[in-house]
Amino acid sequence: MFQAKKGFTMIELLVVLLIIGILAAVAAPMYLAHVEKAKASEAVGALALMREAEREYYTKHSSATLPADRYRSVVAGNIELDPEDTPAGLGIKIGASQYFGKGCYSVDVGGAFTSPPTNNLTKDFVIRAWGSTANTSDNDVRNGKDVELFKVEMDNSGLVRYTPDGTNWKTY
Repeated sequence: MFQAKKGFTMIELLVVLLIIGILAAVAAPMYLAHVEKAKASEAVGALALMREAEREYYTKHSSATLPADRYRSVVAGNIELDPEDTPAGLGIKIGASQYFGKGCYSVDVGGAFTSPPTNNLTKDFVIRAWGSTANTSDNDVRNGKDVELFKVEMDNSGLVRYTPDGTNWKTY
């Protein structure tokens, strides 16, 4: 009399492993894309606040004779300073964050995007969040090292571009 064998055959186990491998190959790039977008989203939220602060400043100073006096150029690290002070800021408080600290943000009045794919026409202003080494020394940033090569830019029209590796730019 034959006894019924319990367990799985080698073929059945290989088929299961193949299915798991295919699912992992499909899911991993999707997960990484979502993580990349989440990192950019944190910066985009802060950039939108800075864009509004620039617009408010423009409203108060739109009668200035020089276009450069209608907006505020802000050096990285000075974003929390008052717009009327020297050196200039935007008066925006950047609290604790996951990826980008206050040392990452700057505003370039009359600047252009760093590189193509979009045209490099001069903008009224370009706001930048560059996850550089200045980010890692900020005590309010938890994972600054995760975005050391990450760069996000927004122009006065609200167009946002970002690069997770410092070279391949994408539209947000």
